[in-house]
Amino acid sequence: MNKKETFVAIDLKSFYASVECRERNLDPMDVNLVVADESRTAKTICLAVSPALKSWSAWQTEAF
Repeated sequence: MNKKETFVAIDLKSFYASVECRERNLDPMDVNLVVADESRTAKTICLAVSPALKSWSAWQTEAF
């Protein structure tokens, strides 16, 4: 039997950041937003970034 399956992949990290943007009436495609938890370590842990920030590859460098 030729069964056709469909798979959907969702970038949950961008999803969480997008939800945070929408909660603040911001456009996640235009706003650079980071969801972080500074209580975990002495250095802030980045949990999620908005799609706008994700498209800006410099956020991954130590200069950020």
